[in-house]
Amino acid sequence: MLNKIREKYLNLNRLITVGQYAKAEKAAFLGSSNRIIECVKPAVFELTGYPSRVADPGELARYAEVMHENKFEYIYKVYLDGVVTASEVALFERIAAHVFTMTKKLYGKARIPTANLLLALSIYRNLKLLLPSDDTVIFEVGGGCGYLGAMLALDGFQVISMDVTQAFYLYQSHLYQTLLGDNFIELVKEKPNAFLKKTLIDGIRDGSGPRIVHLPWWDYYKSEPTFPAVIDVVTCNHCLGEMHPWAFDYMVNVSMAALEQSQQPHAGFLFQAYGSPVKRTAAAIYHGFYSREYYIAHNDEVFSVYAKAKKGDNTLCPDPLGFGNSRTSKEWFELGQSHASGGHHEASLQSFILAGQLDAEIPHLIESVREILSAGNLEISDRLVPKLTSLFPNDDFIPTRLSQISVYRGEPRRPFLDAQPPIYANTKNSYSSKLTDGRGAMAQTAEHGLEDIWKILRQITGMTDIRTDDEKFFNLIGVKLV
Repeated sequence: MLNKIREKYLNLNRLITVGQYAKAEKAAFLGSSNRIIECVKPAVFELTGYPSRVADPGELARYAEVMHENKFEYIYKVYLDGVVTASEVALFERIAAHVFTMTKKLYGKARIPTANLLLALSIYRNLKLLLPSDDTVIFEVGGGCGYLGAMLALDGFQVISMDVTQAFYLYQSHLYQTLLGDNFIELVKEKPNAFLKKTLIDGIRDGSGPRIVHLPWWDYYKSEPTFPAVIDVVTCNHCLGEMHPWAFDYMVNVSMAALEQSQQPHAGFLFQAYGSPVKRTAAAIYHGFYSREYYIAHNDEVFSVYAKAKKGDNTLCPDPLGFGNSRTSKEWFELGQSHASGGHHEASLQSFILAGQLDAEIPHLIESVREILSAGNLEISDRLVPKLTSLFPNDDFIPTRLSQISVYRGEPRRPFLDAQPPIYANTKNSYSSKLTDGRGAMAQTAEHGLEDIWKILRQITGMTDIRTDDEKFFNLIGVKLV
C-alpha cells in the first residue's frame, strides 16, 4: 500500500517512477546490441556488489549521501583548500535544505547530504573558474547524486546529464525536477530520440532551453551515434576508471567531434579524480586521452584538464606515450625487465618503448624486445605496434614477428600499475593560469570556515550527529577511506 501511495504521489508531481524507468529501459534492451548493453552496465558496482538498482522509491533515500564516508573534513581541507566563499556557502545551504525536505517528502526518510555535496562544490568551483555560466553547455557523465548538475544549473549553466546507473538516475531526476521545475526535462518520459528534436537542440544552443536535459543511456549509446555538436565541456568525476573500458572509448570518441566545434576557449575534458582503478587505472585513462591527442593542460590532486593538442602549442604536457618524463631510460628498462620476469609481457614492452624513446642506444634493449616478442601465446595492443616498428626501423625480426602475433584493438590491458598521470601546471596556458590564479584569489577573500558549514547542516536537520548509517558502520569496523 505504501508503495502505491508513493507511486501515485510521484506521478502527480511529474516525477519519473521506478516503473516508468523499468518500462523504458526494457524497450531499450530489446533494441540495443549486445556490446552496447555490456557497456552500459555499472561495471565496478556490479563487481563489488554496491547496490545500483532500487525496486521501491523509498530506497532512493540511501542515495542522498554515498561512498565518501567520513571524508567531510578531508574534502574541505584538500579539495577546497580549506576555504569557502559566501556565494558557495549559500549554494551549499540551498541544496542541502532542499534535499532534506525532498527525501522526507518523497521517500519518507529525511536525509542530509554532506561529503558528496561538499565534493560537488569543489568541482563546481574549478569549472566556474574556467567557464562563463551564461555561455557554456556542460555534458556530465555519471553524475552520481546530481549535486554538481544542480549547482551548475542554479548558476545559469546548461547541463546535459547522462548516467547508466538506475538508482542514481532516478535520484538525480527527482532532485532536478523538484529543484528546477520547468527548467528541467526528463527524456525517459519522452519518445526515443527526443534528444534530437530541433526545438530542444536549438534551445540548448541559444540558452533558451531547460537548464538540465536528463539523457537516459539508450538515447546516448548508439551503434551509429548522432550526438549533436552542442557541448563545450565534458565532465566525468570520480568514475572514469569505473566505466566499462569501451564506454570510456565511446564517450571520448563521440564527444570529440562536438568539443572541436565549440567556440568556448576552455573546451575539453574537465574533471576531478580518475575514480577507482578496479576496472581501469589512471594510467590507462591517460593513455586513452593522449592516443586521441588530448593532452594534459592541468593536472593536480584537485582537478584535471585534458585539452585538444594544437599544432605549435607547447604549453600542454608533453610525452604522449605516458610518463616518459617520470623516469630515466635506465629506470624504464629495469622496470621492463622486472615486468618480463613476472610474465607481464605487454607491460614490459610498454616500459621498453619508453626506455627507447629516451635513449634508443640503451644496451640490450633490442635483444630484450626480441625476447618478449618471441614468447608463445603473446597478445598485445595495436597501440604498441607502430611504436615498436618506429623505434627499431632497421630491424627485420621485429616487424616480421609483429605480423605473426595476435594483436587486439584498444589500450594495453596492463598499463603501468605503479604510475600516475604527472602533476602538471603551466601558467602559459590559460587553463592552468585561471585555475592557479583563481584559487589564490579565492583563498584571500574566503569568508567562511568548516564550522560554518557544520552549523548550517545542524540547523537544517535539528541534529548534532548527522553521520550516515554507512559512516557509523565503517566506524564500527574500523574502515577509513582516506
